[in-house]
Amino acid sequence: MNLADQPTADRIAIIGVLIERLPDYLATDALFLPVMAEHGGRHDPISLTLGVLLDALDALAAAAPPEARALEVRLHAAAALHPDAYAAKLHRELRSAVAVWKATADDLVREPERGGDGWHEAARQRTRAAQILVELERIGVAPQPAAQASLSAADAAARPNTVPAPFAGRPLDAGRFPVERFWWLWRRPAAD
Repeated sequence: MNLADQPTADRIAIIGVLIERLPDYLATDALFLPVMAEHGGRHDPISLTLGVLLDALDALAAAAPPEARALEVRLHAAAALHPDAYAAKLHRELRSAVAVWKATADDLVREPERGGDGWHEAARQRTRAAQILVELERIGVAPQPAAQASLSAADAAARPNTVPAPFAGRPLDAGRFPVERFWWLWRRPAAD
């Protein structure tokens, strides 16, 4: 299920369910927690990660700011009950997102003609990394130096091997991701 494609009322309900399950998620060692979001007589399977939750809240803020803000307050309160586990999950998901981005950047440098093969997913993971970095800053936790260095190196390798392109996401999301800050969503591999 693509959460961003759901009607606003359903997204609000699903995000609420994900926040309710946050303590269960933080208690696990897993990066993903399968959740069955029951709402309005429907059952929607979704994988809970902090990145999924942060992106869903960000997207909802564009469509329903008051509801998004209320859910954000609930998320912050739930996270504050388990600050160490919350920070650890953010760090773990950041490492995962950076690993995907770095692998794609390395492939782009090594085999530019195949650069577009994993670009869309890698750009999604690079966006996830950016959102997680913002959340780490919000809670006052520095990113791990190795993850930050790997992300910077991957950015430096990928950007010169790309060219300007139309926004890579849904057109209605373009305003959420300004080109200066989210350049990877506005560029494609040169050989693509």
